[in-house]
Amino acid sequence: HCSGGTLAEVVRINALRPASERAELDEALARHPAAPPALLGTLAASADDDVREAVATHPRTPAEALERLA
Repeated sequence: HCSGGTLAEVVRINALRPASERAELDEALARHPAAPPALLGTLAASADDDVREAVATHPRTPAEALERLA
């Protein structure tokens, strides 16, 4: 449970979790309308298909990240 943390704090804390436990939150972050382009670029390298799909369909995803996903 996250209470009052900034997006950057949530991302930092989530990165400390085992990869098998990160995908659900990473996908939610990638689908968030205010997700920063830099975060979307990082999430584009996820091993999880659902996370990469969320990044690929997000309107704020940087072109470089979309090229890596193609």
